[in-house]
Amino acid sequence: MLELSALIYNGEPEIRIKQKVIRLPKILRVVNSILNPFSYGLIHVYSLWDNKKHAEEEDLWELKPVTADKAVQRLTVEPVRKGHCHYFKDEDVENIKHAELDVLIRFGFSIVRGSVLTSTRYGMWSFHHGDNRFYRGGPPGVWELIKGKTEISVTLQLLSDVLDCGQTIARSSHRYKPFSVYQNKCTIYKACGDLLLNKLEQVGQQGFEFIKKSELFNEPIPKTKILKTPRNFEFFPAFVQCAKQYIAPRLVRSKKIQWFLAIKKWDGLIGDFSDASVIDTPKDRFYADPILVSDANRQYVFFEEFVYKKGYAHISVGEIENNKLRNIEIIIDESFHLSYPFIIKDGDDYYLIPESRSLKSIRLYKCIQFPYKWRFEKAMFVGEELLDPTIWKQGRTYYLFANKYTPERKTSNEELHIFYSDSLMGDWKSHPLNPVAVDICNSRPAGSLFLHEGKLIMVNQNSSLRYGHSMTFNEITLSKTFFDRKVVKTTNPNWLKGNLGTHTWNREGEVVIFDGHRYIER
Repeated sequence: MLELSALIYNGEPEIRIKQKVIRLPKILRVVNSILNPFSYGLIHVYSLWDNKKHAEEEDLWELKPVTADKAVQRLTVEPVRKGHCHYFKDEDVENIKHAELDVLIRFGFSIVRGSVLTSTRYGMWSFHHGDNRFYRGGPPGVWELIKGKTEISVTLQLLSDVLDCGQTIARSSHRYKPFSVYQNKCTIYKACGDLLLNKLEQVGQQGFEFIKKSELFNEPIPKTKILKTPRNFEFFPAFVQCAKQYIAPRLVRSKKIQWFLAIKKWDGLIGDFSDASVIDTPKDRFYADPILVSDANRQYVFFEEFVYKKGYAHISVGEIENNKLRNIEIIIDESFHLSYPFIIKDGDDYYLIPESRSLKSIRLYKCIQFPYKWRFEKAMFVGEELLDPTIWKQGRTYYLFANKYTPERKTSNEELHIFYSDSLMGDWKSHPLNPVAVDICNSRPAGSLFLHEGKLIMVNQNSSLRYGHSMTFNEITLSKTFFDRKVVKTTNPNWLKGNLGTHTWNREGEVVIFDGHRYIER
C-alpha cells in the first residue's frame, strides 16, 4: 500500500537581478533573433505556433494544490544554492531522516546534491523527460524533433551527486507525434504518473533489491554530452524533418496499404527473412497475422482476412502446398472486426482466441472439426480492451500476454500486460508487475512464444515509426511473481523491396510464416 508521508516545500526566496543593458528597438531584436544563427529566435517562434496550434483543454502546466491527509508531515526547507544546484542544510536532512521515509520524489527543486540524496531507504527519485542514454539535458522533446526520432521516452532515475548520471529505475517509450513538441511533452508528462506508481508498487511487493538486480538499473552510465536549448543553426533541421513528415503521406494518397503473407524454411536463425516466398493476395483484400498449425501431416495457416468493401475482418484458414495457400475458407465471421487468430491446443482440443477489442472482451472458440468448424465457447476479460492475446503454458500455469489500451494516451501499442491462470477457462489474475513493459518499440505481441536453444523467446512489435513497422525478439524469464527480458534480435522490413513493415512471426516445425505490408493502387 502506497502512503504519502511528507511534503517538503522549497522555501528558497526568489532572487531577481536587475541589470542595466542597452536594448535595440524591438523590431531589430526580433530580426536578429531569427537571422542570427547563434541566437534562439527559431525555437521561440516555433514554440509560439506549437503551443497555440496544439494546446489541450487540460493545462498540464497549471499549478494545482496538493491535497493530502492532515497527518501528512509538511516541511519547508531553504536549500543552499550553489550555481544550478541545491544543497539541503544539515538540520533539514536530519528532519527528513527522522521521518523514516522510503523514498523522496524530486519535483520542485533544482539539481539536488549532497547528503539528502541518501536520507531515505531508497534514495531520491527524479524524472528525466527523455531517453537519458541519448538525450541528457533538454529541453524535453526538442532534440527528438531535430533528429527525426520516432519515439520519445520517460526515464525514472535514482539521483546521484553527478549530473544526469543516476541509475535508471524505469523507462517508458512512446510514439513521437510529428510536428509538435507540445503534444509530445503532454504525452510524456501524462506517462510519468503511471510509471512512478507502478515502480513504487513494485518496490512494495518485490523490494528494492528487485529493481537493483534488473538489467535496466545496471546499464552503463551514459556519457553523451549534456544538451541545451538549440540555437538557430541547430534547430533549423527540425523544419526539414517536419517538411518530410508532411509531404511523405501526401505522395501516396492514390494508393492503399495491403498486408500479405510470406513463408520460408526455418534455418535456425531468429528473425531471418532471407529466401522468403510471398503468397499471392487478391487486390480486393489483405491477409495478416498468420499462425501455422500442423495436423495429420498437413500444414494450415490461420489468418486475418480483410475485404476492403466489407470494412472489417474475419478469420480464415488455408492449406500450405508448395509455398502457396489453397482451399481458403472463412471459419469465424462475426458482425465485428476479428484479427490475430491465436491457436492453442489444450489436451486433445484446439482453441482459437482472436483479437476482438471492439467488444472489450477476449472471445474463446473451440474447434468442433479441425480446421474448418469452430464454436464460440466463452467471453473472457469482459470490459477489458486487450489486443493480440497470446498464451504460453509453463508447467501447470497458463500465461496470457496482451497489450492494453490506455485512454489517457489514446494508444494500444505501448503497455504489455500479463495474466495467469491454472486453466485455460479459469480465473485469470493480473501479474503483480503489470504493466511489465511500456515501450512503443518493444511491447505488443507479434506471434507465439517458442523455445530456442533452451531459452524462451517472445516476439514483440515495434510501432514507433508506423503501426507494425518491425519486430523485436526477446529472451524472457517468467513466473507468477517475476518477469524479465533481454533483447536477442531486432529486425527491419527491408527483406523485401517496397515492404513497409512486418508485425507477426510464427514458426511450426521447419516452416516460418510472417506478414508484411506495402502500397498498392486503389
